[in-house]
Amino acid sequence: MTKSFKRPADLDRHYKHKHPTSPVEQFSCDYKRCYRSTEPFTRRDHCRDHYRDYHHEDLSRRGSESIRHEPNVSQKWWRCVKCLDRVTIAKDQW
Repeated sequence: MTKSFKRPADLDRHYKHKHPTSPVEQFSCDYKRCYRSTEPFTRRDHCRDHYRDYHHEDLSRRGSESIRHEPNVSQKWWRCVKCLDRVTIAKDQW
């Protein structure tokens, strides 16, 4: 028995990530000692979940305000929730 997709967007995402026609964009963890720095994600949302759940970064889930643990917050940088880039405060004047 095969599993069907509930929404057309889910089927579209499946085709784009499991049956790509061109090279797939990859999202590596920027923590050098993390195994995901060499084993990248193929989806940005999975990389965002990794930063939030594995490294305890302060990246909230959509529609959720609860935090299960103390967030990892740095005085030197912050992470853009949209693109996942690490922004250095002193260097970029933020």
